[in-house]
Amino acid sequence: MAVSNNEHSRHTPVMQQYFRCKAEYPDAVLFFRLGDFYEMFCDDAERVSKLLDITLTSRGKDKQGQTIPMAGVPHHAASSYIAKLLQMGESVALCEQMADPTSIKGVVPREVVRVITPGLILEEDALDAKAENFLVALIEGSEHWGLCALEASTARLVATQLLDSAQALVELARLSPSEILLFEATANFANTIKRSFPNAVLRTLDAMTSLSGELTEDLSCFAEQDTKRQIAELDSTVQLAVYAALNHARKHQPKQQLTRYTFERRDNGRYMQLDPTAVRNLELVCTLEGERRGSLLHLLDQTQTAMGARLFRRRLVNPLSELSEIEKRHNEVEVFIDLAPLRERLRRELKAISDLERVMTRIETGVGDRANSELFATVSSPQRGCLRSSARQHRLIQREQSCA
Repeated sequence: MAVSNNEHSRHTPVMQQYFRCKAEYPDAVLFFRLGDFYEMFCDDAERVSKLLDITLTSRGKDKQGQTIPMAGVPHHAASSYIAKLLQMGESVALCEQMADPTSIKGVVPREVVRVITPGLILEEDALDAKAENFLVALIEGSEHWGLCALEASTARLVATQLLDSAQALVELARLSPSEILLFEATANFANTIKRSFPNAVLRTLDAMTSLSGELTEDLSCFAEQDTKRQIAELDSTVQLAVYAALNHARKHQPKQQLTRYTFERRDNGRYMQLDPTAVRNLELVCTLEGERRGSLLHLLDQTQTAMGARLFRRRLVNPLSELSEIEKRHNEVEVFIDLAPLRERLRRELKAISDLERVMTRIETGVGDRANSELFATVSSPQRGCLRSSARQHRLIQREQSCA
């Protein structure tokens, strides 16, 4: 039920507001906040009612006598419904009330604060605590490829230069992205990605223009000057991939921007290259049936925190290739094998540490519950005791990461 601008006047002010917001994000399911519910209307309502098996009703009729389909979910339970839609490859635009309805005369102002896509999930209920959730921007240049992987839930950005499409597939297998932005690629390669990564949402996009001129503006999300310098020194194709990922995140989070990212420039020469077939057949992170249980990761993962679990998985699919680094990691592990009492003590203390990486991101973007805000108040407290506790937790995390 598409509605043109000329037809807006035939609807009530609230529905006019809805259609204006929907026009901004036509490809996303619009969750429109009305009191204690998120409502969907027209085509969105009909589609979502089938996908989620929820009741399809109607919101009166327009001035032509046509029934307006409507479906809704409670605000407090929305995260579970959103998670299901994301698993089906849908995107969800959250339209919130921007003022207290009791203090407003007339229509409450509403705006889309965020568009949740499979690669830009921040909600705890919709994420696997033990796995990273990547959005990948992949660009084919004249001589090589540029790739940037953005992990929104931990505000992490990884960029690398790739020799060819084969190496691009190797990198995608390592990252196992939820969403891929593919620029300037052939139809054959796009089809190869679809076959190799059937669970990822693939968006094939036309050539991007004027990216270089806008790149500097986007680097404001990096606090360290050294990071900005590293990105400025990247190959131009990799730079464009960085911008593409950041631009996608910025456009889909208009009111809930991330203002801090950590950046890593990946050197592929340090790691053994594992293509999608090897990762799948060796059952490194999941079995041939797609289950985590029964995989090598499931067998070996004894980490005590979500952060450690994600790091362990990262290292498992990135086998080191340089002897000196392998020996260094073995020496670190040997310490905890020899000092069993210390190992057990650290495991007990690590078990009490929450997922600080993702909690801090939800706090910064305003996504999360009251408990997250209370934790933030504790971590940021100027009191010496709290700072000592925070520093102590950080040291413990570093220790777990060194032996993962």
